[in-house]
Amino acid sequence: MIVSFRWVYRVTATLTAAKKLLEKNSIDAFVPSKIPGYRIVPCSNDSDDVRQRWLVIES
Repeated sequence: MIVSFRWVYRVTATLTAAKKLLEKNSIDAFVPSKIPGYRIVPCSNDSDDVRQRWLVIES
């Protein structure tokens, strides 16, 4: 599965787009992952007319 990823990027929570996503998603939106202690929520972001898929991970 990881082989199919083209980009892996860590975005800091200070980035404006990341702040908006964190504000938009409530704590109830997160679902448990297969890794104990981690929860995830898939999101999307449009940047310069390019749809981006983001995965927010809580640890």
